[in-house]
Amino acid sequence: MRSVFARLSKPELDFLTDNIIFNETDKEILTLCAEGLTELQIANKVMLAQSTITKRKRKNRKKIEDFLEVLESMTTVYVNGKRVNKEDLSKMEINIDEVKKVFAEKLAIRTDDKKLTENE
Repeated sequence: MRSVFARLSKPELDFLTDNIIFNETDKEILTLCAEGLTELQIANKVMLAQSTITKRKRKNRKKIEDFLEVLESMTTVYVNGKRVNKEDLSKMEINIDEVKKVFAEKLAIRTDDKKLTENE
């Protein structure tokens, strides 16, 4: 079964990996998920057990969920690898609420309070 991460575009994935601390293996897992690979294909590629891939995807999804919860209160974020403060975000016509909404919809995360609406 393909992951909800397959719904992410490259710029969306880059935004997440710029703003959330993931180790290199988790970044690779996210990237491969976004490319549409199955857990079994990813496990074979990164030489980990399929159950480990499942656990790491769940952990990464939780990190993203936690990030989305605090995104509005952050004073700076990274966009295209550059640190950007809130005033500059508005100049760039980037609306944090819209960013949150897009990720929540694509990853099936409820932003109203901490529950996932779809299991991995």
